[in-house]
Amino acid sequence: MTDMKHSIMKNPLMILLLGATPALAATTDVRSAIGMGGAVLVILVLSNIITFLLKNKIAHETKLATNVLIVTGVVSVVQMLMAAFLPSIYNMLGLYVAIVAVVALTSRQTDLADEAQSVGEAAKYAVSAGLTLLVVMVIVAAIRELLGSGSIAGVELAFLANYKISAMVKAPGAYIVLAIVAAVMSKMGKEKEDK
Repeated sequence: MTDMKHSIMKNPLMILLLGATPALAATTDVRSAIGMGGAVLVILVLSNIITFLLKNKIAHETKLATNVLIVTGVVSVVQMLMAAFLPSIYNMLGLYVAIVAVVALTSRQTDLADEAQSVGEAAKYAVSAGLTLLVVMVIVAAIRELLGSGSIAGVELAFLANYKISAMVKAPGAYIVLAIVAAVMSKMGKEKEDK
Protein backbone atom coordinates (compact mmCIF):
# COMPACT_ATOMS: atom_id res chain seq x y z
CA MET A 1 0.00 0.00 0.00
CA THR A 2 1.41 3.36 -0.96
CA ASP A 3 1.84 6.11 1.61
CA MET A 4 -0.69 8.26 -0.27
CA LYS A 5 -3.32 5.52 -0.30
CA HIS A 6 -2.77 4.82 3.38
CA SER A 7 -2.95 8.48 4.39
CA ILE A 8 -6.16 9.11 2.45
CA MET A 9 -8.03 5.81 2.25
CA LYS A 10 -7.27 4.43 5.72
CA ASN A 11 -7.41 7.66 7.68
CA PRO A 12 -10.11 7.13 10.35
CA LEU A 13 -11.07 10.81 10.38
CA MET A 14 -11.60 10.86 6.60
CA ILE A 15 -13.56 7.62 6.71
CA LEU A 16 -15.77 8.92 9.52
CA LEU A 17 -16.46 12.27 7.85
CA LEU A 18 -17.04 10.83 4.39
CA GLY A 19 -19.11 7.97 5.75
CA ALA A 20 -21.23 10.38 7.77
CA THR A 21 -22.15 12.42 4.69
CA PRO A 22 -24.92 10.04 3.51
CA ALA A 23 -26.15 9.84 7.12
CA LEU A 24 -26.50 13.61 7.19
CA ALA A 25 -28.13 13.80 3.77
CA ALA A 26 -30.29 10.72 3.54
CA THR A 27 -31.50 10.01 7.04
CA THR A 28 -34.16 12.65 7.56
CA ASP A 29 -36.70 10.22 6.05
CA VAL A 30 -36.79 6.42 6.25
CA ARG A 31 -37.58 6.17 2.54
CA SER A 32 -34.45 8.03 1.51
CA ALA A 33 -32.36 5.97 3.96
CA ILE A 34 -33.66 2.76 2.38
CA GLY A 35 -32.95 4.18 -1.08
CA MET A 36 -29.40 5.22 -0.18
CA GLY A 37 -28.70 2.02 1.74
CA GLY A 38 -30.02 -0.07 -1.14
CA ALA A 39 -27.89 1.89 -3.61
CA VAL A 40 -24.79 1.37 -1.47
CA LEU A 41 -25.53 -2.35 -1.21
CA VAL A 42 -25.87 -2.74 -5.00
CA ILE A 43 -22.80 -0.61 -5.65
CA LEU A 44 -20.65 -2.53 -3.18
CA VAL A 45 -21.71 -5.92 -4.53
CA LEU A 46 -21.19 -5.00 -8.18
CA SER A 47 -17.89 -3.22 -7.48
CA ASN A 48 -16.54 -6.14 -5.46
CA ILE A 49 -17.48 -8.67 -8.12
CA ILE A 50 -15.88 -6.60 -10.90
CA THR A 51 -12.78 -5.95 -8.77
CA PHE A 52 -12.43 -9.66 -8.03
CA LEU A 53 -12.85 -10.65 -11.68
CA LEU A 54 -10.20 -8.14 -12.80
CA LYS A 55 -7.73 -8.53 -9.92
CA ASN A 56 -5.25 -10.70 -11.84
CA LYS A 57 -5.35 -8.46 -14.91
CA ILE A 58 -4.51 -5.19 -13.16
CA ALA A 59 -0.95 -4.12 -12.41
CA HIS A 60 -0.30 -3.52 -8.72
CA GLU A 61 0.71 0.09 -9.41
CA THR A 62 -2.66 0.89 -10.98
CA LYS A 63 -4.98 -0.87 -8.51
CA LEU A 64 -6.07 2.33 -6.75
CA ALA A 65 -6.86 4.13 -10.01
CA THR A 66 -8.65 1.06 -11.34
CA ASN A 67 -10.72 0.73 -8.16
CA VAL A 68 -11.71 4.39 -8.47
CA LEU A 69 -12.83 3.82 -12.06
CA ILE A 70 -14.76 0.66 -11.19
CA VAL A 71 -16.62 2.21 -8.25
CA THR A 72 -17.41 5.48 -10.01
CA GLY A 73 -18.55 3.60 -13.11
CA VAL A 74 -20.90 1.42 -11.07
CA VAL A 75 -22.17 4.48 -9.16
CA SER A 76 -22.93 6.23 -12.46
CA VAL A 77 -24.90 3.24 -13.75
CA VAL A 78 -26.85 2.89 -10.48
CA GLN A 79 -27.55 6.64 -10.44
CA MET A 80 -28.93 6.52 -14.00
CA LEU A 81 -31.06 3.45 -13.21
CA MET A 82 -32.46 5.14 -10.09
CA ALA A 83 -33.27 8.29 -12.08
CA ALA A 84 -35.05 6.18 -14.71
CA PHE A 85 -36.90 3.64 -12.56
CA LEU A 86 -37.07 5.14 -9.05
CA PRO A 87 -37.44 8.88 -9.71
CA SER A 88 -39.09 9.72 -6.39
CA ILE A 89 -36.22 8.18 -4.41
CA TYR A 90 -33.66 9.63 -6.79
CA ASN A 91 -35.19 13.10 -6.32
CA MET A 92 -34.94 12.68 -2.53
CA LEU A 93 -31.26 11.75 -2.74
CA GLY A 94 -30.11 13.87 -5.67
CA LEU A 95 -26.36 14.28 -5.85
CA TYR A 96 -25.83 12.28 -2.66
CA VAL A 97 -25.97 9.06 -4.67
CA ALA A 98 -22.67 10.14 -6.21
CA ILE A 99 -21.19 10.49 -2.74
CA VAL A 100 -21.63 6.74 -2.39
CA ALA A 101 -18.55 6.41 -4.61
CA VAL A 102 -16.49 8.13 -1.94
CA VAL A 103 -18.00 6.02 0.82
CA ALA A 104 -17.35 2.83 -1.14
CA LEU A 105 -13.79 3.86 -1.89
CA THR A 106 -13.00 4.76 1.69
CA SER A 107 -14.31 1.44 2.93
CA ARG A 108 -12.10 -1.60 2.88
CA GLN A 109 -14.41 -3.37 0.45
CA THR A 110 -12.24 -3.10 -2.65
CA ASP A 111 -9.25 -4.44 -0.72
CA LEU A 112 -11.35 -7.33 0.57
CA ALA A 113 -12.56 -8.10 -2.96
CA ASP A 114 -8.95 -8.16 -4.10
CA GLU A 115 -8.06 -10.59 -1.28
CA ALA A 116 -11.12 -12.84 -1.76
CA GLN A 117 -10.67 -16.40 -2.98
CA SER A 118 -13.91 -16.55 -4.98
CA VAL A 119 -16.58 -14.33 -6.50
CA GLY A 120 -18.98 -15.54 -3.81
CA GLU A 121 -16.61 -14.49 -1.04
CA ALA A 122 -16.11 -11.05 -2.64
CA ALA A 123 -19.90 -10.64 -2.90
CA LYS A 124 -20.35 -11.86 0.69
CA TYR A 125 -18.04 -9.14 2.03
CA ALA A 126 -19.99 -6.50 0.11
CA VAL A 127 -23.41 -7.81 1.19
CA SER A 128 -22.30 -7.83 4.83
CA ALA A 129 -21.00 -4.26 4.69
CA GLY A 130 -23.95 -3.02 2.62
CA LEU A 131 -26.59 -4.57 4.87
CA THR A 132 -24.90 -3.19 7.98
CA LEU A 133 -24.89 0.30 6.47
CA LEU A 134 -28.52 -0.08 5.36
CA VAL A 135 -29.67 -1.13 8.85
CA VAL A 136 -27.76 1.68 10.56
CA MET A 137 -29.09 4.27 8.12
CA VAL A 138 -32.69 3.10 8.57
CA ILE A 139 -32.35 3.16 12.37
CA VAL A 140 -30.85 6.68 12.30
CA ALA A 141 -33.51 7.85 9.82
CA ALA A 142 -36.38 6.39 11.85
CA ILE A 143 -35.20 8.14 15.01
CA ARG A 144 -34.57 11.45 13.22
CA GLU A 145 -37.86 11.36 11.33
CA LEU A 146 -39.92 10.43 14.39
CA LEU A 147 -38.35 13.07 16.63
CA GLY A 148 -37.79 15.78 14.01
CA SER A 149 -40.81 15.50 11.72
CA GLY A 150 -43.30 13.54 13.79
CA SER A 151 -43.68 11.03 10.98
CA ILE A 152 -42.40 7.67 9.79
CA ALA A 153 -41.74 7.01 6.09
CA GLY A 154 -43.56 10.24 5.30
CA VAL A 155 -46.73 9.31 7.24
CA GLU A 156 -47.60 11.95 9.83
CA LEU A 157 -48.19 10.67 13.36
CA ALA A 158 -50.77 12.93 14.98
CA PHE A 159 -49.71 12.18 18.56
CA LEU A 160 -46.20 13.57 17.79
CA ALA A 161 -47.44 16.77 16.09
CA ASN A 162 -46.73 18.95 19.15
CA TYR A 163 -43.47 17.26 20.13
CA LYS A 164 -41.21 17.80 17.12
CA ILE A 165 -37.56 18.64 17.75
CA SER A 166 -36.52 20.67 14.72
CA ALA A 167 -32.78 20.13 15.34
CA MET A 168 -33.23 16.43 14.59
CA VAL A 169 -33.82 17.05 10.87
CA LYS A 170 -30.69 19.22 10.65
CA ALA A 171 -27.02 18.20 10.62
CA PRO A 172 -26.59 18.35 14.43
CA GLY A 173 -29.46 15.91 14.84
CA ALA A 174 -27.80 13.50 12.42
CA TYR A 175 -24.54 13.64 14.36
CA ILE A 176 -26.28 13.19 17.71
CA VAL A 177 -28.35 10.20 16.58
CA LEU A 178 -25.45 8.67 14.65
CA ALA A 179 -23.22 8.96 17.74
CA ILE A 180 -25.84 7.30 19.95
CA VAL A 181 -26.42 4.47 17.46
CA ALA A 182 -22.65 3.98 17.07
CA ALA A 183 -22.22 3.85 20.86
CA VAL A 184 -24.98 1.26 21.21
CA MET A 185 -23.52 -0.85 18.39
CA SER A 186 -20.04 -0.60 19.92
CA LYS A 187 -21.39 -1.71 23.29
CA MET A 188 -23.21 -4.65 21.67
CA GLY A 189 -20.01 -5.61 19.80
CA LYS A 190 -17.96 -5.55 22.99
CA GLU A 191 -20.50 -7.68 24.81
CA LYS A 192 -20.32 -10.29 22.02
CA GLU A 193 -16.50 -10.28 22.19
CA ASP A 194 -16.59 -10.79 25.95
CA LYS A 195 -18.78 -13.90 25.58
